[in-house]
Amino acid sequence: MAQQVMSLLKLSKGISKNAKMRRTLKCKIRLSPEDKQKALDCMRVYSSCCNELMNIAIKNRLFTRYKLHYLAYHNIRKKYNLSSQLVVTAMWKVIETLRSRYKNHSKTVPEFGIYSSVRLNYPRNFSIKWSEISFSIINGRVKTIVVGAYDKLRDEFLNGLWQITESHISYDKHKDIFYFNLGLKRETPQLRIIKNPIGIDLGIKRIAVTSTNNFFSNKRALYLKHKYDYLRSKLQQCGTKSAKRHLKKLAKRIRNFQKTVNHQISKQIVEHVKSIPESGIVFENLKNIRTNGSQFRKKQRKDQFRWSFRELQTFVAYKAEGTGVSVKYINPRGTSHQCSQCGSTNVTREGFEFTCHDCSYQLDADLNAARNIASRYISDAKAVCQPANRIGSYTS
Repeated sequence: MAQQVMSLLKLSKGISKNAKMRRTLKCKIRLSPEDKQKALDCMRVYSSCCNELMNIAIKNRLFTRYKLHYLAYHNIRKKYNLSSQLVVTAMWKVIETLRSRYKNHSKTVPEFGIYSSVRLNYPRNFSIKWSEISFSIINGRVKTIVVGAYDKLRDEFLNGLWQITESHISYDKHKDIFYFNLGLKRETPQLRIIKNPIGIDLGIKRIAVTSTNNFFSNKRALYLKHKYDYLRSKLQQCGTKSAKRHLKKLAKRIRNFQKTVNHQISKQIVEHVKSIPESGIVFENLKNIRTNGSQFRKKQRKDQFRWSFRELQTFVAYKAEGTGVSVKYINPRGTSHQCSQCGSTNVTREGFEFTCHDCSYQLDADLNAARNIASRYISDAKAVCQPANRIGSYTS
């Protein structure tokens, strides 16, 4: 069963090589009390439909929508008051969730919540005209105004630069707000060749330092995390239901703040690199950096394991893709303990101060690492372009 799923995943990877660039705009929608009740009823029915389809797919070992459609479509249509297109999108959602489950080696059975998002196909399930959106759910269609992020891309959409794809309606129970997650796609801009690499050293106190002398601090986020650590310990000792609710709010607040910081910094990095001709972004591959935390003290270990470097790299990568800026990764070994001037490892690093004992070169430690990252990319690129040396000789 697992081999069947992995073969399907490989096939999907092969198909998506020439895929277009995709984005999702999360827009608020305002619904009347009557339409709001319709949407909530639709979400409840849609969620029950997805859960039943999930059980059928797992029980019969179905990993393609066509087989699931053949086995369950007519029975599901009779049982649930959903249009044919909503049943079809529910099948797509179930199959994608099931494939993701096996790809991540998860053994739990996925279960959709009571207010699970409803997937819509364009133009069958919904249509959009200027800022007005109309979508079909159970008991008729709903028309409303899109508010927020859509305004930023409206002109590009009207000019044909973006195309609409499948979208979702979601509901935030705590805020009592509906969102329309508008799916968009467009041709991916041609990535420029990197002739002037800009190395970016990621850290905890300084979230990013570029080889072009740009420093981005993470001081505010660290302060809030340490402040909430103290408050969290007090709430955990309390142990009441209200304390647990407060803990969830605190955790979400910290995540959202760090996410906002990462979005802001990634945008500044991409705009800076874009302004430099023939430049590209070079990161360290920090995939296994958290495997050993015993070398750190307790406070440092906590910061190390909460370090959101991967999120920042992801934000930079997808923002860079839209502007044609290339993003590359290099082996991080020794970039912080090598002199960017002479290449010596006879160095001393104390906090942010870096000193080379061979050439007496002094520089900010993070800036030195960023320049090493840029120079290593150049040396790696040259090594790839070098012809292989011949081994042995020919004798007649």
